[in-house]
Amino acid sequence: MINLGTSEERTVSLGEGALTIGRTPECEVIAMDRSLSRRHARVECLNSEVFVEDLGSHNGTWVNGERVSRKRLWPGDVVQCGAVRLALVEGPQRNRFLATIGHELCPPLEAVIVCSARLQEEAGELGFEGIEPDLLKVQGAARDLLSLIDDIRTRFDS
Repeated sequence: MINLGTSEERTVSLGEGALTIGRTPECEVIAMDRSLSRRHARVECLNSEVFVEDLGSHNGTWVNGERVSRKRLWPGDVVQCGAVRLALVEGPQRNRFLATIGHELCPPLEAVIVCSARLQEEAGELGFEGIEPDLLKVQGAARDLLSLIDDIRTRFDS
């Protein structure tokens, strides 16, 4: 589903063949999100097996938090292309590919973790000795929130 939980929610069905995800009109799944490359990734169904492949995107394609170039997907897997989140779910007749676009917390929380780690590395050079424990607390809090979000999704999807 695209725009999950909004009035603009829609489902994209995945049959045999491939769908391209990106910002250009040539893509089958179009999302006008600046974090998404023009042709970001391809989702392919071959003999009832589903694969995702990054198409050389700038922000990468991630499956369950792991950056991938190509990976087989299983029902319940969460794919992230930039800020666009996609989930593979198994329907009664066929697999459906659900794309969720929204103002979710995960991408900003992941950015907080990365940025605070960089600040931690450079704190001394910038004259901020002693800030490192606070940055570790920020990273821990962001990780805890991401874990809580995953737990909520798991319970909701069950």
